[in-house]
Amino acid sequence: MENLKLTSPCKDKRFLGIVISALVTIYSLLFILFNTLAAKPFINWFERLEVVVGGLLLIAALYKFFARKEERAYLKPRPFIIIGIYLVSRLIGWWSVGFDYSTIRTVFFEVVYLIAINEMIISKSYLRRVLAPVIILINLALNLLEAFCHIVYKLSPESGIADFLMRNSYNDGKMNFTYLYINPNTMGIMTALSLVLLFIIVPKPLSKAKLTMLSLYSIFSLVVVFKSECRSAQLALIVILISYGIVRLIKPMTGKRLTLLALLASLFATCAVYGLMYSHQDTGVAFEWENSYGNIEYKLNRASSARYNIWKTAMLANMDKKAFGTGSLKNEMAARNEYIKGFWEQRYQGSYKFRPTILGPHSGYFAMIYTTGFTGFFIYISLLFYMIRRADLMQRGNWYLAIIFTLVVSHLESVFIVSRFFLCLVMMMILSAHDDEANEGEINICNYSR
Repeated sequence: MENLKLTSPCKDKRFLGIVISALVTIYSLLFILFNTLAAKPFINWFERLEVVVGGLLLIAALYKFFARKEERAYLKPRPFIIIGIYLVSRLIGWWSVGFDYSTIRTVFFEVVYLIAINEMIISKSYLRRVLAPVIILINLALNLLEAFCHIVYKLSPESGIADFLMRNSYNDGKMNFTYLYINPNTMGIMTALSLVLLFIIVPKPLSKAKLTMLSLYSIFSLVVVFKSECRSAQLALIVILISYGIVRLIKPMTGKRLTLLALLASLFATCAVYGLMYSHQDTGVAFEWENSYGNIEYKLNRASSARYNIWKTAMLANMDKKAFGTGSLKNEMAARNEYIKGFWEQRYQGSYKFRPTILGPHSGYFAMIYTTGFTGFFIYISLLFYMIRRADLMQRGNWYLAIIFTLVVSHLESVFIVSRFFLCLVMMMILSAHDDEANEGEINICNYSR
């Protein structure tokens, strides 16, 4: 009896399940709307609501763990030991930065990711019928409104409406504008994720009417991803197509195995780039006013859209915090600005005022290294490896594509658990969800406990 795979939550506790589903849905919506310009005037309220809902999720998780003893058998595979070790390392990091508030705030959201989401026992049917459709529909609505705003501005650039749109838009200083998203990269990532989720959840075969509608939606979404100029989303979609083809054509290769290979390849690539930066400290950082890079660094910086500059600056600025990191992305950015400011003042001698950067690390992997140190980084990668191996949704279907998508995007954007980005939330839900739609004789826990 101990080897039985128990994947179904108790049906006589449906009220708690409804409450949990509602909280998870609200939490997801807050994460999504947090990345829109419409939420900007209410950003403080959104952050407070995220804390409140996250706290309620933790309370619900603790209640389930201690009150629902019949589910203990199901909870055995949960990686609580690895999570505990990771959180201990984060608390040590918090102590090392002087019990900084931004650090403990970051750790709180990590606890929600790692404990509440892991403990909620989110179901595959919830992801397929609720979460994925909600993300897709919100993204479609935002993209249609975004397109409408662009059309209005193009047709009447001197009108009062156009002036209002420009005053409340995102502008990167060049020609890239977004009227609803906080930046074009967020628009590209959310749209590409919606395409991947749609491919995962749509039942096959399709009728001609549904195929036509989905084709129109896909074409529109691909145009949005292309217009966003988000390289991480574009690259991730290409990798997704290749990954799907590999799993379909090479029989021994499963989605789970390919995802594990993608994680290991990402780890190797991150370590290789860090090693290159560490061995080329003497070349400094190629700021706008100078370029001391060799051929390899120059090409890597160009291929990454100047993200290599950010990664290397962060490394040089945080050389004394390699073990446990800066604690939070806010502290990492502050250290990077302080490092850049030194060069700026030395060069211009007060002739030009220094303007601090507001750019994050632009890499989930390097964000983890600089924020949690190598200790937290390797524990987190080990946790992902464990969760991918044990995840129900990695056994069948195409949910692995969403995980690979996140791993690829994370190379160029900060979307892991130290940042409050909806993509990481979706990944953690997929990895912790149970397959309540499987028909291979799984036994209900309630029946088993009797």
